[in-house]
Amino acid sequence: MDCIKVRLSYILLLFHFTGVSFAALFRKITDENNEAIPYVSVYLAGTTQGATSNKDGKYSIELSPETGIGFQYIGYKIHSEILEIESAEQKIILNIKMEPQPYQIAEVTVNANAEDPAYEIMRKAIKMRKYYKEQVQSYSAMYI
Repeated sequence: MDCIKVRLSYILLLFHFTGVSFAALFRKITDENNEAIPYVSVYLAGTTQGATSNKDGKYSIELSPETGIGFQYIGYKIHSEILEIESAEQKIILNIKMEPQPYQIAEVTVNANAEDPAYEIMRKAIKMRKYYKEQVQSYSAMYI
């Protein structure tokens, strides 16, 4: 029994050291003023794998050969890169500078003396009450 455990341990150890390794990508994400952007989504194109930069804008992710990588953050344009990996032990240093993408919403006017728009909707519904009431010949319901 002990001999089987020892052999199994050696086999598992062998698989551990001969496993597939990937290149590592790491560095920092900044804005146009060279200030770190925290919590940027870093994702591998076409996969569900990804990471998030830390509060200092630093990130690290493992890559497979010919990987497309994207960086996304609200208020900034999506930044994409295609990387060609030469070896599994390769460490790629990629500093990203993201461009701002301003969002503008329509202007809103708030008036304290205006009537609640729901009142107009209710008046229209009440006005059509008789019309809709006559559309139904009968109605029944069963309560459980």
